Amino acid sequence: MLRAACSAHCLDLLIALHDVAKQQLLVGYAGPPKLVPDFLQHVNPGNMRLVLPNDGTEPIGNRIVELPENEAAAVARDPRSGFIAYAPPGSIAKGQALVATGGGETTACVVCHGPALKGVGATPAIVGRHTGYIVRQLYFFQNGSRSGPAGALMHGVVQRLTIDDMAAIAAYVASREP
Repeated sequence: MLRAACSAHCLDLLIALHDVAKQQLLVGYAGPPKLVPDFLQHVNPGNMRLVLPNDGTEPIGNRIVELPENEAAAVARDPRSGFIAYAPPGSIAKGQALVATGGGETTACVVCHGPALKGVGATPAIVGRHTGYIVRQLYFFQNGSRSGPAGALMHGVVQRLTIDDMAAIAAYVASREP
């Protein structure tokens, strides 16, 4: 389990990684129930994923699923409510390798974000960030939605990352203490 703090502003649905690969961002999805993918069937009216009824389970596949540590606090939009991120087996180890070395796919994150991932100069800290935030930012850098000086720099860095790579990086970064 990963524990990632989340403010009231990031109480949204986590990106379903296989759907991101199809370029469908489902964050805050509010479409008709018949169009909601199976894994999003149990959400409350505020589009927050909650624990399945009767302690039900579902396969995690290649996605990260986040659930509130305290459902009542999260539904009430308490900014101190935490979340638990469930990641596919092996994600943290794979993410650690990508962050530390680049894994032959990218520049190691530690080069710009520092050895503790707490940021260097104008480069922001990424350690302990919310998994959904990390995946979204990497994806937006990759597809060009994120622009500006940081966007231009990161665009080249993330070009060869797969959605699974992004999930692994997010799992590792979120698992570290800020």
